[in-house]
Amino acid sequence: MQTIIAVNRTGKSGDDNIFVMDVMDSVRVRTAESGDQVLDEA
Repeated sequence: MQTIIAVNRTGKSGDDNIFVMDVMDSVRVRTAESGDQVLDEA
């Protein structure tokens, strides 16, 4: 988040918000794999 803020802060009213949410699952669309194994592969 700090990098996003540092790179995108302009000081103008359009800077808006960052929403941080828990990720419940991930799915690789190409293979339909899901879970942690999807995140381990680069």
